[in-house]
Amino acid sequence: MPTNVTVEYVVAEKEYSKAITAQEKIKALENMYVTVPKHKNTEKLRQEIKTKLAKYKDKSEKEAKKSKGKSLAIKKEGAATIVLVGPPNSGKSTLLNKLTGKKVEINDYEFTTKKPEVGIMKYKGLKLQMVELPAITEGYGNKEKGPSFFSVIRNADLVVILTDTAELDSMFREFENADIALNDKLRDESKTNLKAVIVINKADLESFGETYMGLYKYYNFDLIPISAINDNLNMLADRVWKYLGLIKVYTKEPGKRVKKDEPICLKKDAKIEDMAKNIHKDFIRKFRFARVWGKSARFSGMKSGLKHKLEDEDVVEVHMK
Repeated sequence: MPTNVTVEYVVAEKEYSKAITAQEKIKALENMYVTVPKHKNTEKLRQEIKTKLAKYKDKSEKEAKKSKGKSLAIKKEGAATIVLVGPPNSGKSTLLNKLTGKKVEINDYEFTTKKPEVGIMKYKGLKLQMVELPAITEGYGNKEKGPSFFSVIRNADLVVILTDTAELDSMFREFENADIALNDKLRDESKTNLKAVIVINKADLESFGETYMGLYKYYNFDLIPISAINDNLNMLADRVWKYLGLIKVYTKEPGKRVKKDEPICLKKDAKIEDMAKNIHKDFIRKFRFARVWGKSARFSGMKSGLKHKLEDEDVVEVHMK
């Protein structure tokens, strides 16, 4: 990026990196184009912006034709949203039912799930939203509801890929065609970057070892083996929580018990200040000090200030003025 761009351009560029939909990308790119200085040193930059604009305008027109004016919105619930995707007949509905208590229809034939199915997984006092999408197959993004399904994926905090096969190339091509990058450490700003993990189902089958080694060899993802029918899935819930990159913090009032059934969900590396803001704005103004129990405390009940960094399952007792 040229060093002599305007503040307005920098703001527009940040909006572009945060944008999710094609329309949001177009708006940000247009703002970037009109705010970039017009001189010889920025000619290449302006051309790059115009090229990206053309790309997203074309994509927007195609999506509009495919969706035929229909949109799909799933209201976010709970501390985070986890999207469950995978090839046909991989056990997505069984897993959703097991983790959330949902009663999704399950059959032996492929493509039983026709629309998104939503359930709530309870995890140590928190509620995590799980969304199962219809099986991802070749040409998924070109189908009538494909763009809408991908919009659901873009809004997720974590993508769980459930599979019982080592052949996932065609599915990942659909993600690439939809400009969605999974576990991309390079953070390509032209794509939506999401965290993802592969869960290998049917670990009880004789063919499991071959499936596991095929996935381990060809895909740079963490692999979690399960049997959706036979396993106790608490381990999977723990791993899913880990990949979300969040922490849960419990609060207590002086002289009272810890509120284990009412944890506060925060981003990793959050401070007591972030927790206080989450509870009520007056907590910052009236804050005196806090006492902390847990991994972040050097000793139980350690006296701490607003800048103290919290860790998962810490207990915080706030003292007010």
